[in-house]
Amino acid sequence: MTTIRGYQNQHTIAGTVRSILFSEVANGQSRSIFTLQIGKNTTHTVIASWGLMRKPERGEIWECTGAFKRHPKFGNQLEASEAVPLEPEDSYLAEYIALNAAFPGWGPDKARKLLLKIPKLKLVLNAGDHQQISERTGIGQGLCRLLVEQWQSRMSEVRVGEFLAGIGVPHQYRQLLQDCYGWRVIERIKKDPYRLLAFLDWGMVDDIARTHLAVANDDSRRMVGAVEACLHEALTSGHMAMPQDAIERALARKAIQTPWSTIRKLPQKAFRVLDNDMVQSVGCFALENLVTAALNALATRSDRVPLTFQENLLAEFEAEKRKQLKLPNFRLEPEQVQAIRYATEHYLSLISGGAGTGKTTITKAIIHQHKSRGCRVYLTAPTGRAARHMAHVTGHMAETLFRFNLRIKKRVRHGELQGCLIIIDEASMQDPANAYQLLKALPQDCRLCLIGDHRQLPPVSAGLVFHQLAKAKAVHLKRTKLLKAHRASLETGIPQVANAIRREVVPKTIQHFTRQSPEYGVYHLPVDVTDLEQISRRMMNVHRHLLGHGEDVIMVTYNRATCSRINADMQQSYLFGYRNSHNGKDPQSVLPHDKPNQYYQGEPVIYLKNDQEKDLSNGSLGTITKAYKEPVVLDGEVVIAEAKFEEGLKHLTAADFNRIQLAYCLSGHKAQGSQWDRVIIMLDNPRRIDNSWLYTAITRASRQVVILGEQELINRIATSKPIADKRYLGTPIEEL
Repeated sequence: MTTIRGYQNQHTIAGTVRSILFSEVANGQSRSIFTLQIGKNTTHTVIASWGLMRKPERGEIWECTGAFKRHPKFGNQLEASEAVPLEPEDSYLAEYIALNAAFPGWGPDKARKLLLKIPKLKLVLNAGDHQQISERTGIGQGLCRLLVEQWQSRMSEVRVGEFLAGIGVPHQYRQLLQDCYGWRVIERIKKDPYRLLAFLDWGMVDDIARTHLAVANDDSRRMVGAVEACLHEALTSGHMAMPQDAIERALARKAIQTPWSTIRKLPQKAFRVLDNDMVQSVGCFALENLVTAALNALATRSDRVPLTFQENLLAEFEAEKRKQLKLPNFRLEPEQVQAIRYATEHYLSLISGGAGTGKTTITKAIIHQHKSRGCRVYLTAPTGRAARHMAHVTGHMAETLFRFNLRIKKRVRHGELQGCLIIIDEASMQDPANAYQLLKALPQDCRLCLIGDHRQLPPVSAGLVFHQLAKAKAVHLKRTKLLKAHRASLETGIPQVANAIRREVVPKTIQHFTRQSPEYGVYHLPVDVTDLEQISRRMMNVHRHLLGHGEDVIMVTYNRATCSRINADMQQSYLFGYRNSHNGKDPQSVLPHDKPNQYYQGEPVIYLKNDQEKDLSNGSLGTITKAYKEPVVLDGEVVIAEAKFEEGLKHLTAADFNRIQLAYCLSGHKAQGSQWDRVIIMLDNPRRIDNSWLYTAITRASRQVVILGEQELINRIATSKPIADKRYLGTPIEEL
């Protein structure tokens, strides 16, 4: 195979894969470094980054486009921006079959014999006639059948790639489409091009359909696809459905001229128009109804009383608390006792309350009621930090909800969940999909207690569960609302400010921050929230000051750009301090891809994906403890660093660093579910920050909060409506 052409800085080369220098596969994606032979004497090294192509095989023909860059040690290398497999030319068939690992048992001699005995070999292979190949060559039918099967599998991939490239599908989505639809991808897309909406945006899909696949403007597939696109866009904004008038406006923006009254009557299975005038995709409709049905079944289950609430165990717990707190008159409030009773005697219970209302104390009392009688309790939280905090304050083992869900089927098989109680702390972070995953797996006599604060941010994904339950017209649901603040740290002022924001009123106790301010309290510092440079400088100055009171400090912003800038500036500050204390030396660095992604030993990081193999969840926080100068192989993985996460010490590959970011500063959603001594909050998006975002950010702190922004802006945000109240739902949970 001999091809090389170029235009300006872009070059396209096509050749045979001679050697694979490096290849790594993770979560369905791969990255590779390999050599392509072009002609008899020319080879080029190709670097394919993550997600660009599947793992290449020796002997395959690939066409790669990209820019040549000179490496000081390895010379010119093509950094590919696109890569597609090609069908081999007739003269290369024998070489292709002999070298390719997909054809075991077919060495050079057998491959040459194919060409000699079967002049039109490619036609025979395409026809799948393994018997003809066996008869003409005298090679066994089993080996010939394997040859034909592997050939057709490889060539179907090539033809699919050519089809997708021809209609304009970006290369990074072609493998995903093949994984999704298999060899029928061409048929499926021709039948309905708007299936591509699962991967591409409306504008690109509509252009492909009308330009390449002859779809008319008034085609019913286009109408239904436009509605699906509108609902998907709403889903990414947190909505499970859309009002009909909003659908009409969204369709007009997509240049759909057919009236909505006509589109809604089309025969289709993609969306439903509900009795409440909401439009909902069938997937969201099914999910909402399944979650509601499962919750109803749990709330109304009355085949037997799980446990009897015992007053003597409550008295035991209160006596122990009086001794610990040295408060001779300590007693739980009536609503707190009610919450403990509900969690003990009912299959589904819910406890909602703001900062300092005693949710942790109630959790300990519930655990006491069960452990005293030998009943299993599983304590879970959405983040590793929150789970570790709950384990510390309750003295009971806790785990992340992600880890619990991974083990739930095994525990059910072993009978470990029979008659148990599952407590989910920070349950407001659970979305309908995760809720259903848990509910469908629970055995019949397992109880569930949800604890949280419905005034916090809703789940990152669409929909609401805890927020709805906290406000539903409860009939069967045993729900307790905690209103009175009990926390011993009331002197910090955090519960007072947080509860004022919960009531959507202006907090009265926020003070101006100075370097002489006490080590506790809620403060504000005026700053121009539109000036990114000033934002970063001010936050770093405050951070440096608060570090003097202890290392448990986090910075929280709304915008990702602000967060990234602060993390980058904090990294430079960290390096400057390290050099000053280590005679100008830098800490050992991790360089997984290129310089912008560089990390250093000792830096805080956050993991951004649920990873079953690593036993890490989205939001796991850690610190890089070791950076290897050269990659090492541990347990079959090429490891470049190790980090201590809340879940334990983990070895990290280059692939892991695609899912890691610096964590000097976090977004509000990433900070939710965890707690620090001190929190610095930047109001860097006045138009988008709402009541629940500010409330959630403030309640991440146990001792001190510093808010960067004008007092007038704080007041306006505090009195705004929570974002959860603005989410559209298809079939709300009206009552349980």
